[in-house]
Amino acid sequence: MNSQDYIDVLEVNLLPYLQSLPQHQLTLQKDNASIHVNQATKSWLQSKEVPLLDWPACSPDLNPIENLWGMLARRVYGNSTQYANVQALKDAITREWNAIPRSTIKKLVNSMLSRIFNVISLQGQTTKY
Repeated sequence: MNSQDYIDVLEVNLLPYLQSLPQHQLTLQKDNASIHVNQATKSWLQSKEVPLLDWPACSPDLNPIENLWGMLARRVYGNSTQYANVQALKDAITREWNAIPRSTIKKLVNSMLSRIFNVISLQGQTTKY
């Protein structure tokens, strides 16, 4: 994916979602992947007035989505599963994503206070997360 692909995804998915919830003040959290910090992406986000969360570079231990991606990958590729084609892989990803309990996601979200506390306590060093 390049920055234009990322902008296209945001245009098709993020903007309609933000517009569907005008009563909520939502903020986009992005990491410092090159497509996220590319000037074209920054300009697009600014022009669309998308609120952004300031996020430190190289901080996967602060981002619960990294844990969720890991869980998803383990579920999809458990027992060294291989897929015959792209559609079979997409189907497995969708099935496993939908099978992750909401309680697991809530637990990850609720871990943010501990994550931030640990980063501060360890003066920015790597945490257990």
